[in-house]
Amino acid sequence: MTILKSISIKALLIAVPLLFIGCKASQDKTLDKKEVIEIVRLKKTECYGQCPIYTFSIYSDLTCLITPKRFAIVDQKSISTVTKSELENIINLANKINFWSFENEYDNRGISDIPATHLSIRKKEEFKTIRLRANIPQELIELSNKVSEIVGNRTWKNSKKQ
Repeated sequence: MTILKSISIKALLIAVPLLFIGCKASQDKTLDKKEVIEIVRLKKTECYGQCPIYTFSIYSDLTCLITPKRFAIVDQKSISTVTKSELENIINLANKINFWSFENEYDNRGISDIPATHLSIRKKEEFKTIRLRANIPQELIELSNKVSEIVGNRTWKNSKKQ
């Protein structure tokens, strides 16, 4: 019985300090690093022709990332930045048109060869995505175009960011 007690005490002496070290490390990470989250995403899908196919994202730290598939402005995953003003303009327009009140999809299944645009914007914890393909309200076209303009007005660098 004394051997079992001795082993148990040794195990506790080793395990308890490790628990506190683990807690401290995770606390330091949350205090030192501000979480970078995706704020805006624009995804362009394929068509039968040469439509640009890519995903473009803007993050809370003002970095932006484009992941191309085909016919995009870049040929590999690339990174750039936006200004705070550019991001605010998108968010302000989304708020002005009440982006989050629109339907989740605008389409006409009878039309076969047009690409879709998936536009996503974060408002607090909600990340709403709207699929835009046909019968799109003018306000959403303008918002989508504003985001697309940013894609074309960047200087892109190759990136390894996921």
